[in-house]
Amino acid sequence: MEKKKLITLPRILILFPVIAIGIQFIPVDLSNPKTSPENDFITLKKLDTKTATLLRNACYDCHSDQVRFPWYSHVAPVSWLLSGHVEEARNNFNFSQWGTYPEHEQIGISSSCYDEIADDEMPLKSYTLMHPDAQLTDAQKEILKDLFYQE
Repeated sequence: MEKKKLITLPRILILFPVIAIGIQFIPVDLSNPKTSPENDFITLKKLDTKTATLLRNACYDCHSDQVRFPWYSHVAPVSWLLSGHVEEARNNFNFSQWGTYPEHEQIGISSSCYDEIADDEMPLKSYTLMHPDAQLTDAQKEILKDLFYQE
């Protein structure tokens, strides 16, 4: 009696596209909540255009309610990964909600931002690979570190 092979190349070639198409129907929330501009970090700090653009490019796509989701963020499984990253980042802190944080929390977040930038931990390397405008020069890092410096 001959044993049947359960997984064969033709089955894999049929199953892979079926699964790839099927997972596209698993819903993922990629929306930006409505926010009050008066609570936004850039508004509250009255940042100049250059610094505001730098902060938006390097930080706001994860740590705000103003995420610019690229086309590939709507394709599973990438959508799951990006949704999870944004949710985690917003849970850590959210620049769009800055004015709602108590002062001691703002100081702690600023200190953490300073450290993350100084240690080259933020923005994430995986983010800067797909977003070259988020790759910070040494001069840009200094601008952001000065912004978050706490005595």
